[in-house]
Amino acid sequence: MYRLYLTLFCIVMSFLSLHAQPIIQQNTTDKKTSLDTLLAQRDVVTTDTISIEYSRDSLADPIEYAAKDSMIYDIPNQKIYLYGDASVKQKTLLVTAAFILIDNKTNLLAAEVAKDGKTGKVHFKDAEQDVVADRIKYNFKTKKGKVYNTRTKQGEKDYVQSEEGKIIGKDEKFGRLDDAIYGKNALITTCDLDEPHFGILSSKQKVIPNKMVVVGPSTLVVAGVPTPLVVPFGFFPLTQGKRGGFLMPDNFETSLSLGIGIQNIGWYFPINQNMDLQVRGDIYTRGSWRTRTVLRYA
Repeated sequence: MYRLYLTLFCIVMSFLSLHAQPIIQQNTTDKKTSLDTLLAQRDVVTTDTISIEYSRDSLADPIEYAAKDSMIYDIPNQKIYLYGDASVKQKTLLVTAAFILIDNKTNLLAAEVAKDGKTGKVHFKDAEQDVVADRIKYNFKTKKGKVYNTRTKQGEKDYVQSEEGKIIGKDEKFGRLDDAIYGKNALITTCDLDEPHFGILSSKQKVIPNKMVVVGPSTLVVAGVPTPLVVPFGFFPLTQGKRGGFLMPDNFETSLSLGIGIQNIGWYFPINQNMDLQVRGDIYTRGSWRTRTVLRYA
């Protein structure tokens, strides 16, 4: 009897073991499948969360800024104040000044000289535009700005000064193919002093850097005094190398018999690579004048 019970117990256990193995395998497979599904879903969620949508008002290029003295952050108004040898850089744009304000809400930059008005001049440089001024306001998005009491060097030895002006950057998106600087009460001269001894003063002026200067009604000014020499309009090429154009006078004198005189004013003619011609003259306020030519051949 004992052997009969033992035999029946072995048969039952064998039967249970044969039918339980597939169930365990099926459960393991289901768990693995569920785990793979969760991992796949997790990857999708992660990919979705790192996608960032930028505001339409945001700038395309980041702005870098620094200051030697201090920086103040006005977070509620989205403004940054930079004091002491401040600088702002964005791509090809570089602005340095004693004080700079960045307004992130309006994409505006404002820069000023130091309190003494002499040190820490505002230096604006972007591509071919290179301007030194007392004060400037500039928009990062439109690439337009206003400058006050500016001075720029154009070409090899031409200087342009203006009381007030506008700077407009090159932007093919808006159809602007060249940088331009518009000036009001602007003076063009070859004198490198801060207060030039002479120059041509124009009510309106447009400068295309390293290409040309276009002026409206203009007059020749000597030592701050306008002369009778007036032109309705004109242009001065600024390209590098040999070029034809107006020759600025290089000396002024006062004579008891002749009056106030302008010497060596003239025009330059580049004939070819080996020859050029200068036509110069002197003009005096009492009616006297004289001309001379200089023909050179190499």
